[in-house]
Amino acid sequence: MSNKNTLWPLAVFAALCFFSRPGAADTLQLGIYAPRLPFPDNERRVAWAQRVGQLLEAQSGLSIQARAFTKSSDLLAFVDAGRIQLVLADPVFLVEFPHRFSALASGTGPEGPSPPYAVLVPSGYMGEGINPLKKERLALVDVGRLEVALLSNLSFEGLINVVDWFGDIDWVTDLSEATNRVTTKKVRATLGYASVGRKSGLRISVRLRGIPLPMLAIVRNHIDDDVVTVMNSAVDGTGLSLPPAGPLSRLIPADPALLPRVQAATARPPGKPQPRRPVWSPSALQSLDRNYPVTRRRKVPLEPPLRRWRRPKFPKTGPGRGLVSK
Repeated sequence: MSNKNTLWPLAVFAALCFFSRPGAADTLQLGIYAPRLPFPDNERRVAWAQRVGQLLEAQSGLSIQARAFTKSSDLLAFVDAGRIQLVLADPVFLVEFPHRFSALASGTGPEGPSPPYAVLVPSGYMGEGINPLKKERLALVDVGRLEVALLSNLSFEGLINVVDWFGDIDWVTDLSEATNRVTTKKVRATLGYASVGRKSGLRISVRLRGIPLPMLAIVRNHIDDDVVTVMNSAVDGTGLSLPPAGPLSRLIPADPALLPRVQAATARPPGKPQPRRPVWSPSALQSLDRNYPVTRRRKVPLEPPLRRWRRPKFPKTGPGRGLVSK
């Protein structure tokens, strides 16, 4: 047998081993990317990620190793190399690559799965509202290319384009760095969770619509179906408690409407409001019924009929008795 014929089966075997998907007996790699959560330094971020991996491992009975990421590009490179099978990531990252991930659980906490966002300014800043901040320097967390559309269309509900409204933008890796820049007056404001801003000593200038917390998802075609079933069972029911990190403290079964809502907001150009639904749509009718419930009919006093209409005159005697007189 020639050397060519001898090496061909070995090459096939090596390829099968490389592309084989991890099963329940293998160690799963969990990548955590949560730049909106506040961590004072990278050491505490790594310690929190490892603790989350340990809790998932204990709840599911699977072997799980967690790794913390500060850049979405680094996490994506690990996913492309087949080195990550599970992610706990910001919804904007998941929506940017919708065909690569399937959501298993939603992050939540005392403020719910979408805590209120806000425009955060220094405690001594005296301006009120959004108008005084026009063309001011802003710090934003660099979550991905869809971040501007998310903030403009979801948080600001399409009323402004964040890039056009504010002045220069400092893109930072996480929310802690953004709040530090506001505190040290390197920028005028930042956008982040309202509760995180209050704990950082910042003032809320404008309250915005909430942004979803990180979600647990699987990397498609990187994990066996039996492992997916086990992971679903781990977060089913009341969910799984996590070490508190900002507004995140728990994983619950994934809300199927959460990612489509984020995807709809990021699909529109920044600063474009969501088109209004026609009034005859079923969802609009349900909202009308919910906002304007049916009330009890009032009792209207009715007058006797003889007082409301002309009473006919009948002759009392003669041949026309009983007939209406003309």
